[in-house]
Amino acid sequence: PLREQVELRRPLGLAVWAVASAVLLGWPFAALLGLPLAADVVCRLGVSFFLRTSLTALATLLAPCVLVDSYLYGKLVVAPLNILLYNSSPTEGSGSQLYGTEPKHFYLLNLGLNFDVLLPATLCALPLLSVAWLSAPRRLHTPTAGPRVQVALSCSTLLWLGFFSMIPHKEERFMYPIYPLLCVCGALATHTAAKLASPLAGA
Repeated sequence: PLREQVELRRPLGLAVWAVASAVLLGWPFAALLGLPLAADVVCRLGVSFFLRTSLTALATLLAPCVLVDSYLYGKLVVAPLNILLYNSSPTEGSGSQLYGTEPKHFYLLNLGLNFDVLLPATLCALPLLSVAWLSAPRRLHTPTAGPRVQVALSCSTLLWLGFFSMIPHKEERFMYPIYPLLCVCGALATHTAAKLASPLAGA
């Protein structure tokens, strides 16, 4: 509905700006956590709104950074791009790989040690939400998060874990941004499994 779209423009627009700030002023890989949000914004408010807001944030935030960095370094510098290229270089023995590499299952082992049963619960969150959506969508609602938010949180966590598992150089600190999401998604999985197991699940 048109009224709903008008009401959503401000909070979703601020959310896009927040992600853009994290990406351009913080760590570019934060974009992974914003991809589900981007999909939700496009579905709710359309591609044009998302592109217009994103490009405005990009121009507003990136231009001053490039100007300052380029002035200080004496050459054209786009810091977010440099970080991306350095940390995701596919060439063996270059970029971040100079500091050591680990196998793809490194984060699964580490997170399993740190979070115990919470890790498998987190990995099961999206499949459980999908089953619940197909069988009893009304049971997905919680006092603070509807199905869209729950799916977005689950997708963000899996995207982050999957992407960084593919990068040869690994450090536990790269998982810090999803520590809160692991807790939330583990709780979502437990909550959803309990709802599905309840006799009321099909009501």
